[in-house]
Amino acid sequence: MEKVRWLEQRENKALKKTRNLTREQEEQLEKLRRLDLKTARAYYLELALARFWEFMDPARAAFYLKRWYFWATYSRLKPIIEVAKAIKRYWNGVVSFTTSRIRNGVV
Repeated sequence: MEKVRWLEQRENKALKKTRNLTREQEEQLEKLRRLDLKTARAYYLELALARFWEFMDPARAAFYLKRWYFWATYSRLKPIIEVAKAIKRYWNGVVSFTTSRIRNGVV
């Protein structure tokens, strides 16, 4: 998300000081979304991926992640697509983390 924002900020000055949004700044994000900015799309994808970690059931987690992956790969945002492909490479480990909560640092 950050890379998309950084690249687009060069062309659109409305993105200045939008790195970390507070509650009040969420309204600003909504305005940016209406402008169909890449940064707003990337931010929503980032928020959606963050929701993935709420799932405890691997079947539901896999279904949610599959939908997110589709959305990310069709976003036309190269940095987001790269993240999605990285997740795809480690798919089983990412989904199994929802039940085991074991990180690779333990291994």
